[in-house]
Amino acid sequence: MNIKFSELKRRTSDFEKFKPLYHSAFPAYEQVPVWILFRKAKSENILFYSVYDNETWIGFVYLIIDGDLLFLQYFAVDDNVRSKGYGGAILSKLKADFSEYRIFFAIEMPDEKAENNEQRIKRKEFYEKHGFREAGYIIEQPNVTFEILLHGDSIVVDDAYKLMKKLWGKFIWAIMKKFIKIHEKSNI
Repeated sequence: MNIKFSELKRRTSDFEKFKPLYHSAFPAYEQVPVWILFRKAKSENILFYSVYDNETWIGFVYLIIDGDLLFLQYFAVDDNVRSKGYGGAILSKLKADFSEYRIFFAIEMPDEKAENNEQRIKRKEFYEKHGFREAGYIIEQPNVTFEILLHGDSIVVDDAYKLMKKLWGKFIWAIMKKFIKIHEKSNI
């Protein structure tokens, strides 16, 4: 595998591949409007990449950077190439290219009551297999709780809030923060 990152732009064939994958890979409550993603990606602290294996498009990542923090907001592999080792290869490439960063992201927390609990468990096991660990924090939103996973040194609650504000912007974040709570996992 020869994993490469390339800026994802509108009005390209990559964009036409990105849209259906984005909408199928993430539930509606996790989807930031596409126009916001592209608008924010114009800033120097947000990287929106198509991911290739040589010349084959295999997915995308959306990264938010602040200092030595890198928040993996979105990461998806195209259905046509899933289960062929690309997810792990992309994570390895991210860890190599951004080795000086503390990389973290949120996944749906395993919950026996959730319809997709088996998927949640498998997803967590996948990330742990690839060197990520529990950060000790959860993000509570209406109807869903996320667990933060991390590669690198530890993070604090303010790190997560700071990067969410970067994604949403001051105005929208002022509204959103009323519905999002981040705290230590032991405080559930």
